[in-house]
Amino acid sequence: MGLNVLDNISKETQAVIIMLLIGVAAGLGQLLNSDEQITYRLMFGRCITSGILAIAAGSVLLWIPNLPGLALYGLSAALASLGTSALERVVHKYIGGKAH
Repeated sequence: MGLNVLDNISKETQAVIIMLLIGVAAGLGQLLNSDEQITYRLMFGRCITSGILAIAAGSVLLWIPNLPGLALYGLSAALASLGTSALERVVHKYIGGKAH
């Protein structure tokens, strides 16, 4: 009889936790792959923003309610990997104006 922490949590909450972990992993991976000096502030900031972007991918369920979990997690990874600067460029391209 294995102890699974996620057994007593709703499917929606499980998905949010998984997407958050995907985002945090993507943020850490980007930081480790960069030439930036790693500080705790930078590390936590990157984890927070990437995690939130990954969770934001869940909003696609408003348009595609029966989206399979694997597709949702892939979208989470893609958004977290793009990061805030790439997402800002995409928004500016479609809404107009200049990206910073």
